[in-house]
Amino acid sequence: MVAVMGLGAPGVASGQEAPRPTAPYVVQNACPFECCAYGEWEALESFTAYERLRDTTSASLVVDEGTRFQALTGIEFVDTLGVVVVTRRVETGYKHGPFLPGDTVLVLNHWSEGYYDLWHRDEIIADSRFWASPSEYEAAEGRYGGMLVTPSYSEWWVQIRALDGRVWWSNMWSVRVRGDTRC
Repeated sequence: MVAVMGLGAPGVASGQEAPRPTAPYVVQNACPFECCAYGEWEALESFTAYERLRDTTSASLVVDEGTRFQALTGIEFVDTLGVVVVTRRVETGYKHGPFLPGDTVLVLNHWSEGYYDLWHRDEIIADSRFWASPSEYEAAEGRYGGMLVTPSYSEWWVQIRALDGRVWWSNMWSVRVRGDTRC
């Protein structure tokens, strides 16, 4: 089963009723960081692009450092959903109500600095990070309202158009490029 969602944007209506999501959780048109924008990008390091989405056995193209290309769209595949256990009451700022000690919150995807789509009590809501990893949590002496017990894992595949006009896909999560922000 594949959950296909597309919140991931400021101003999204929170409180959308939804059954418990499963992995992979797929976010269409994902641009998962502050001021992220598609358009003309330049590779700041070499990377490999593939003919088919998420198929690293398909024909490939090496995009060399300094190459300019068009970034067309992106899809985030969250293969492992994050799991947070709430340790103290956390106000959400939405009609949804607070997170209470003992609640479990799923971290679906990250879409801006410190903001995430979360699942809690059969609703998907957008909210800021209130949790920490176990080591951060212990060091913070109660400043966080929850502890991350399962970190999420995701891939951000971007569709690109090369100079020759062909369209390719690449996992861009850790590839350095210029032109991907409009701040």
